[in-house]
Amino acid sequence: MRDLKKNKKSLFETSKPSKYRQKISKNLNLLVDEFLDNNPKFEEFHCPFCNSDKSNKYFALQDMIYLRCLDCHSIYNSPRPTLQSLNDFYELQPAEVVDNEMLPTVKEFRVEKIMKPRWKLLQNRLKKNGIKLPVETIMEVGAGIGHFIEVMQSTNAANKYVAVEPAKACEDLLKKLERTEVLCCNLESVSPSNFETIDLLFLNSVIEHPHSLDIFFQSARKLLKIGGVLSLVDMHSGGMDIELLRGDAQNVNPFFILQIGSIEGIKKLFQRNGFKFIDVFSIGEMDVDIIYEYSSQLDVNHPLFGLSHFLSNESIRDDLQELLKKHLATGYNGFLFERVK
Repeated sequence: MRDLKKNKKSLFETSKPSKYRQKISKNLNLLVDEFLDNNPKFEEFHCPFCNSDKSNKYFALQDMIYLRCLDCHSIYNSPRPTLQSLNDFYELQPAEVVDNEMLPTVKEFRVEKIMKPRWKLLQNRLKKNGIKLPVETIMEVGAGIGHFIEVMQSTNAANKYVAVEPAKACEDLLKKLERTEVLCCNLESVSPSNFETIDLLFLNSVIEHPHSLDIFFQSARKLLKIGGVLSLVDMHSGGMDIELLRGDAQNVNPFFILQIGSIEGIKKLFQRNGFKFIDVFSIGEMDVDIIYEYSSQLDVNHPLFGLSHFLSNESIRDDLQELLKKHLATGYNGFLFERVK
């Protein structure tokens, strides 16, 4: 194995240190095993993005099968737990075993190196598409402990902010944010009093979780004003890390990650639910670092081990990452959609 300590730490290792990732992975595996021991109910699913019933098995994680749609090339779990079974899983309090220990230690780095550059990029894409800031009200769904809202507030992007976050552990920290209404619930449970009040709705790494994407985006559409804009940043089934590593890719965990959309699949999903496509752009920054670290830990006889030699050159990693971004082949992409009906 190649000793990564001899090389400059990658962006991926700095933002998600391996000592925490290993602990998180172990805790998640135990949580899934505990859940499966209770014999939950499962149901078959078609592609949640384009509704196609044509697929091939792509990989498996802890006996959970992930399929690849043959029409739009999205990835999705099927059979998957029923909605009630999935709710039972979340009631096992996964937030306590996921990243509560890691986040405080990397907050400053993630804000400076991930959240601020992401917001700058989103501002530029909004401006390019004629969307002017500030607006009256911005909502973020899956706000976590509020890092992204804090960054937006630093540029006075809106007069009011709404944070939607179902994890009770985040509520107290979110309530410390200025000019922010905190809704500790799922998007689907947001009160009708909020319907058609939102100018900009941000979804950062959220759509891999909902049991039904159609129900989720019908709920999102109701919250936006007519002509309001939804900004999506999420995993990409055609990203280099997913394409090469499949089930070994970072962040792919049973029950937490139910689906990963392709560009085509996400466009079809939004069109079906009353949105007009505006823009797509690359957000990914760490695909090559992820693959470099993964290949460096492989046995010398593994066919991907050679990538660790090739990618040990930091300049090559940087150039390759830029090439992936140019061709929308990173593990995360950004989208802008407008509510039209």
